[in-house]
Amino acid sequence: MTFPLRHALLTTLLGGALLSGVALASPTAPRGAPETVTASPRLAAGGYTCTGYCKKPTNAAKVFRWGSPKWGDEFEKAKLNRKKWKSDRPKRIISKGGMLTIKAGGSLDQITTWGNQSARYGRWEARVRIHERPGATGKHYAATWMLTPTGDDRCRASEVTMATYSVGDDRVSGWVRTPDDNEFRFGRATNLSNLAWHTYAIEIRPKRISWFSDTKVLRTEKRSRALSGVRLRPQFLLTGVPGEEMRETWLQMDWVRFYSLERKNAKSTRASQMSAKTYAEGC
Repeated sequence: MTFPLRHALLTTLLGGALLSGVALASPTAPRGAPETVTASPRLAAGGYTCTGYCKKPTNAAKVFRWGSPKWGDEFEKAKLNRKKWKSDRPKRIISKGGMLTIKAGGSLDQITTWGNQSARYGRWEARVRIHERPGATGKHYAATWMLTPTGDDRCRASEVTMATYSVGDDRVSGWVRTPDDNEFRFGRATNLSNLAWHTYAIEIRPKRISWFSDTKVLRTEKRSRALSGVRLRPQFLLTGVPGEEMRETWLQMDWVRFYSLERKNAKSTRASQMSAKTYAEGC
């Protein structure tokens, strides 16, 4: 069964209810503030109110007509496909409620999870939220949805980040990095409260990279320094503060998909270029 058909069937079986929750943390709260996350109330119908970007379609692939995914996961099975998903802490990743769920908290300062797909060029897209658990206190984790080189990445060169943020931030950021310490970056004002859903995508071609958020193209970068042409794989990170007590947090993905470049975009991908900077972690 195709990805769109299986996803539509799941939605019908659930009565159209989205498995998301209301925003509970203040979007302007400073990182690490002592507020406590409380339980999200259920609706009378048994579902949750959707927070974040909830318009349909939720994905750029539908708007730009990328066709059917060549690889992906809808997380509809009770058990996670562990041949498709790997982690440096495998006991902390599961399939829960139709979502890839990455669990972190306490003194854990980082967890990395990646898919078994890779390509030099194509389109990657995922619907993502951070779920800080009821009663959680401590520092906020930063969540990152990115592509990393399948080869040596010690210098963090050639990384491509679709989105990185913490609950309570007022902007989501993304970038592409190169071996000579160059970084091409963007930021976008977004509702990043607890449980807020957003869909982030990227299109990588030999002569340009385009970033998308919630079905809209944000940036298109054509400068040759930003175009590495290396093979990349999808990866999710939860990054804490070393030595600090972190909030119990779930990073959840409703689905993750990869599309080829076979189909042309149905709409223009023209957009402003990124801001050119340097980064400190380079070699």
